[in-house]
Amino acid sequence: MAGSLALFYYSGLDVQVFDYSDFQVSCVVDAGFPGRSWAFSVVYASRDDSIRASQWRYLQRLQPSLCSRWLLLGDFKRYASSSGETRRFKGFPYTWCNQREYHNTIWTQIDRGLCSQDWLRVFPHYSLLHLPVSGSNHAALLLDLNVQVNSSSRQFFFDARWLKFPEYSTVIKDSWAFPCQGSNLFRLKEKLKACKANLKCWNRGRNHNSSQRIQQLQTQLASLKSSDNLFDRSEIFWLEKELADELHNEEIFWK
Repeated sequence: MAGSLALFYYSGLDVQVFDYSDFQVSCVVDAGFPGRSWAFSVVYASRDDSIRASQWRYLQRLQPSLCSRWLLLGDFKRYASSSGETRRFKGFPYTWCNQREYHNTIWTQIDRGLCSQDWLRVFPHYSLLHLPVSGSNHAALLLDLNVQVNSSSRQFFFDARWLKFPEYSTVIKDSWAFPCQGSNLFRLKEKLKACKANLKCWNRGRNHNSSQRIQQLQTQLASLKSSDNLFDRSEIFWLEKELADELHNEEIFWK
């Protein structure tokens, strides 16, 4: 236990705590089969910007001691970068409320996860569930790793929506520049394999799921439309526009 943090786990789970402080507890979790152990840090960041900056520097100094598969979960208040942010969540999009009345109510998402690309490669099917807020102004986060050992057997599908992103061409060019030796047929096979792997990695890094986003937008719109607050009309307009765009993207995917 460190300050206001506590880490509980089943006795049968192999967990090695290797560092703790007043704002974080870090451990290594053995997933039970080779190549799947991973580092896990629980974080409760300070509200003070300068203190929080020093906390991030502390975590950065920990990184060399950790395996490259690293997940951080907790209350970040703010965060240094969105490059590794976990966006594949389920439930209500906001995780904190100031619990004040009506016009003074504030909802935001300060509880979240940050993960490395290596962690994401090992657990590509994870989901993060925002549990309902009850008895606290924070929502609890439930992580489901949904490990699929034979995930490499999944068929690869080209997603026509990728063509809209300028990064797509860069991924293809970089993949095609992959150096390899051998016959023409062998080099073609290896370059296609590199394209497939890099496209999958790039797509996972975008962390965008149209079906999930459509459901979130529909939930938000239903909530706003049931409110008598006239100030919500502008937000409803932009949410409906985003919903139309997401429905169009979903149509492209299934064509």
